[in-house]
Order: sequence, then C-alpha cells, then structure tokens
Amino acid sequence: MSRIIVERILNKEIARMLVLPSHLHQLISQTINVVP
Repeated sequence: MSRIIVERILNKEIARMLVLPSHLHQLISQTINVVP
C-alpha cells in the first residue's frame, strides 16, 4: 500500500518538474513579446 502511494507521489513530482520548464518558457516568451 505505502509503496504505491510513494510511487504516485514520485510520479507527480517528476511530472511537475517536466511541466515547469515549459511553463517558464511560455512566460518568458510572453514577457518578451509584451516588452518591446
């Protein structure tokens, strides 16, 4: 039981780490587009 929970938490953290860079990239590109 506990092992499955730990694996789920790890998967969520890995997904978050993979998703964050794309969000940062979008934010940076948006700010560059807004600021001339």
